[in-house]
Amino acid sequence: MLATPLFVIFNRLELTDTYLGLILADTLALPYAIVLLRPTFAKIPAEFTEAALIDGCSPLRAFTSIVLPLAKPGVATVAVLSFLWGWGDLVFALTLVNDDTKRPVTTGLWAFSTLAMLPPLLIFLLSQRLVVAGVGAGGLKG
Repeated sequence: MLATPLFVIFNRLELTDTYLGLILADTLALPYAIVLLRPTFAKIPAEFTEAALIDGCSPLRAFTSIVLPLAKPGVATVAVLSFLWGWGDLVFALTLVNDDTKRPVTTGLWAFSTLAMLPPLLIFLLSQRLVVAGVGAGGLKG
């Protein structure tokens, strides 16, 4: 659904057969990630971070030690879904890039569809519980 309009736009902007074009096409999952992560982080009370800062933590340490563990289900959900989205961008790579040296690994594995299917399937199966928890947590109003 997106490959044809993207090809027309990228062709006019001379972004076909370029790494930049492929990177831009693959970042389509970014808005979804932002929409899903915003309520996840908004649910975490600011008092936790403030308490960590008062106790002497740097802002980075407060984020990595306090906020990130609390946001783990949402972050795991976005990580898994972004990986699956990126792995599924085979159509973009086949449409936007003709030079084999610039194509991602998914195009090389295309002929081996069973092999190409295994990594995302395994990641999804191993993290299904986190994905369900993250979608449930991110779907609530914050």
